[in-house]
Amino acid sequence: MYKVRFNLGRGKNYMKWKVDNLEDKTNEYLEPDKVSLTLINCTLKNNRNRSEEIFLGAHKSVCAWVLCEDVIIGPPKEIIGTIINYNPRVNPHWSENGKDIDGKFFEELNTINKNVIYENKYNTF
Repeated sequence: MYKVRFNLGRGKNYMKWKVDNLEDKTNEYLEPDKVSLTLINCTLKNNRNRSEEIFLGAHKSVCAWVLCEDVIIGPPKEIIGTIINYNPRVNPHWSENGKDIDGKFFEELNTINKNVIYENKYNTF
């Protein structure tokens, strides 16, 4: 299992994707403009109490991540899809078009720069 989040802590890994391997306790920081991540079988996680505090004005701290079975690191790519947002200053939950999607499961998510994208592969428009 992996825990993936965007690192906003000051220092050399500021504004990079952080990928934690929960089995061997290692982590890796990746430049968002140099890689795209494909996240497999993932769930959007959020510490709702902490995110509510941040929403009301508390200092930011780690409170949300994507928990997934596998992470595939590849070159930057472009995908047309729905952006999944997380900013506890705006909404204290993961959101898709403004809708609360904390805890939602996705078979696959992708990162494009600093964004998490859901590609609807079955869209027949």
